[in-house]
Amino acid sequence: MQGLAGRLAHLGGLRLTADFRLVESWPSENSEQVYRADAEAVDAALEETRAQAVVAVSSTVYDEEDADHEDGTRPYPPGVFLPLDGGSGWFHPVPGAGHRPGAVVRGPYPMPSGGWVPEPRDGLEAVVLFPPDGDPVPADAAAVRSASPAELARWRYAEVDLREHRLSRGVTGDQEVAWRVDDPVRAAAHPGADPAGTLAAEVSEALHLGEDLAAALARVTLPGYAVRRVTGSGDGG
Repeated sequence: MQGLAGRLAHLGGLRLTADFRLVESWPSENSEQVYRADAEAVDAALEETRAQAVVAVSSTVYDEEDADHEDGTRPYPPGVFLPLDGGSGWFHPVPGAGHRPGAVVRGPYPMPSGGWVPEPRDGLEAVVLFPPDGDPVPADAAAVRSASPAELARWRYAEVDLREHRLSRGVTGDQEVAWRVDDPVRAAAHPGADPAGTLAAEVSEALHLGEDLAAALARVTLPGYAVRRVTGSGDGG
């Protein structure tokens, strides 16, 4: 699995599952026994984790890997492989190139098979959809409601973090600067934006030049984001 996340970038957003199975055969009896993870459970793990890829192993393969370590150590650290529903095996989700740790806009990803629209994980996340031709739209847009599952299967989607974030005091000195997404669709249209990096650079330059911080922040252009200076009372300024 080493390096797999980086290699997924060459798939152009396609999603995949890879399963490792054990086959025992008896040529004299013209028979064989296949030990593999349940395919439906593997597909479900891919959808539920929203990963770009899932590596699955059957329970038999996983147990034999354990048995090969006579010193009692496990072949993988805890949490690398998760149990599949039904107990037929274990899986490891691979986020792929569309996922950046700490990213506010995650994706866009291929739509789940069947064309169903992913739901936000909680009230601090929004889902934005990308039609094959056209601008992104909210998940509850009329264009989404009127599209058939077959049409939606050709779309892509992004997850947008709506929480407020603050720059480190090491960057802003004795002042605090906060930012959040206030327009998920506009933010999703610019998935490569780096609000933290952009603000950090602007604030650092303003402090170095002795410039008013509010004036410096007003120059920042981050489509879909709201930026504020945090006062002592916690209100914006």
